[in-house]
Amino acid sequence: MAISQAQPLLPPLLVSLLFLPAALGIRFQTCKSGHHYPVDVNTVEIAAYSIKPSTNGNFTITG
Repeated sequence: MAISQAQPLLPPLLVSLLFLPAALGIRFQTCKSGHHYPVDVNTVEIAAYSIKPSTNGNFTITG
């Protein structure tokens, strides 16, 4: 019985697809606690239709 050439590559491929994105994820942290900031932001709106590689995006911050 012949073994397919792609079969030995399947387990490493599955491991990389399942665990690599989680391992490379960036954790979000706020600045050091105990600081008082003069601005409290309630919402941030991003106009997605205007974001292109050659232009600036529009952000609306309300607070």
